[in-house]
Amino acid sequence: MILKEFESVKSIVKSYAKTRGGREKIARLSPKENPSFEHLRNLIYIIEELEINLDVWDVEDIESILTGIRSGTLMEPSRLYRVVELIELSARVYEKIIGTPLQDLMPDPRLVEYMKGEILSRIDRNGQVKDTASETLRRIREQRRKVRRELLELYDRLLDKYDRKGYLRDRNVVLKGGRMVLPVYSHIQMEGIIHGYSKTTETIFVEPMEVVPLQNRYIKLEDEEREEVKRILTEVVEKLSRNADYMLAMYDAIAYIDSLLARYHFMKDYRGTIPRFNDRDSIDIEEARHPLLIRVKGLDNVVPLSLKMRERKGLLISGPNAGGKTVALKTIALVFLMAMSEIPVIATEVNIFIPGKLFEAGFEDEQDVQEGMSSFTSYLHRVKEVLDNGEKGDIVFFDELLSSTDPYEASALAFAIIETLVERGMYVFANTHLSPLKMLCERYGKIEVGSMEFDVNTATPTYRLVMGKSGESFALLTARRVGIPEYIIEKARRYLGDIEGEVRNLKERLRMELSLLERQRKELEEREKELERKERRIIDNATLKAQRIIEQARKEVDRLYREIRKASPKEKLKVVQEVKKTLKQTAPQLEEVEEVRVGEKYYMLPFGVMVEVKEVRGKKAIVLLHGKEIETPIKNLRKKV
Repeated sequence: MILKEFESVKSIVKSYAKTRGGREKIARLSPKENPSFEHLRNLIYIIEELEINLDVWDVEDIESILTGIRSGTLMEPSRLYRVVELIELSARVYEKIIGTPLQDLMPDPRLVEYMKGEILSRIDRNGQVKDTASETLRRIREQRRKVRRELLELYDRLLDKYDRKGYLRDRNVVLKGGRMVLPVYSHIQMEGIIHGYSKTTETIFVEPMEVVPLQNRYIKLEDEEREEVKRILTEVVEKLSRNADYMLAMYDAIAYIDSLLARYHFMKDYRGTIPRFNDRDSIDIEEARHPLLIRVKGLDNVVPLSLKMRERKGLLISGPNAGGKTVALKTIALVFLMAMSEIPVIATEVNIFIPGKLFEAGFEDEQDVQEGMSSFTSYLHRVKEVLDNGEKGDIVFFDELLSSTDPYEASALAFAIIETLVERGMYVFANTHLSPLKMLCERYGKIEVGSMEFDVNTATPTYRLVMGKSGESFALLTARRVGIPEYIIEKARRYLGDIEGEVRNLKERLRMELSLLERQRKELEEREKELERKERRIIDNATLKAQRIIEQARKEVDRLYREIRKASPKEKLKVVQEVKKTLKQTAPQLEEVEEVRVGEKYYMLPFGVMVEVKEVRGKKAIVLLHGKEIETPIKNLRKKV
């Protein structure tokens, strides 16, 4: 819809153009990566500072004429005379711009001035080949005119003769097949050549034998004249063809200057301005107006829009129905489209950055019947296109983003879309009635919020954009203004009170539940910390106990070893048995493990301490010992018998 309105704006600008080429150039205007208003500024300087009355007009069908000349196509003399008009027009325009900044736009028409003489020496201003175009043509035409006089004099005599005899249906000479004949009653027998019959067959058209030789001579002279004219025109076309491209360039320059003049007069009539561009990603728009609204309502009856954005990456507009939210978005979009297309913007001042692509969605909310999609689904398809194709530096305009479904889900989804596009580096302009979306954007900080002003005293929108705050819908006030019965509005107000009360109660319940959950979370954290402390104490105590048992066993073994060395061979057997008994009493009975399982606990040699297996890596295991993970061979792990 925005792009369609942009085409309508170009149609307004086209109406100021005077040439077909100028209108075509305006029609082809489109957003550029590096738009320039240099030529338009130079034109303004010439008109307003140098006070030069620069004007152009069209030369009918000149492009097709020059294209035909370039290919050697034979032209009617009246069409060839259009080239003279082009050279004269170009000379007048060039005379006014020579020595100005626009001089380089047009090829110098003086270089083809001689072509004007070539044409005028053969073709007059009525578009007819002159008798003096060649000596042969002069001679042929003189003879043809002489024979024609003789032929007409002869026919005058024959008319008298046959009219007296009662042969003629009408006392006139008639042309049939390029020959002069007499209308004779069909029952009359007269010497001559019949050239046709009337529809009723009551009349025959006869060329009397007396005129045949003279008329044959006349027709022969006509053929000779046509051939000589054709030769002359072919010669002219051949000479012109060498400069056809140059003259096409002259007309192209005329068309371009015409397009500049059209943009200039459009700017003056609509009080527009030439935009400025910055590389700071900032937006400064002062009193912008929608051109199509101006055409309908008049410039002074359209409320202007002003917008300043520095570091924000988008704008969310809220406010009442029919309050101008959509028009505001379209106006901002047209500022960018017109500025990037080198068309003056309808505003007092514009300083914007140059974006990449421009996307739009939601401005046509009719259900897609052919695809069988709801407006919401259709909208989502457009959003997906933006997500698939949008890049850093692009701009997207959303009208009533996802407003046709559950407001809470819609708000969550809409904000997720906005946030994703902004984080990608795109710029998002949207409007909404969704209160949760307003809240999310205000909290986000990267999106500017604004609202369309509403006069509560008159219950009417002012159509002014107020930055920095979100607006209300004022649905009940608007309903009263359009004449909805008061009892319905009062019912709605009571229901609204019930809804608001319910929402407040829901918010309070949620607050209490959140507070309870927070307390429970803290209690669980404290319990978890206490369990960790207890577990640490148990592990530490078990470790100390194991170390004492091992130390005691080592001392007992040392003692027994000393006794064995002192004992006699007979007593040594007795001492060994006592050692085995002692080891059995001081250490748990362990056995090797066939399969180690993650999460289970085992005794780890050589210390005999308890560990938990966290991971198995081939023939090794990662175990947890005193809160730290260590690696040990699986063969060192044991379990109780």
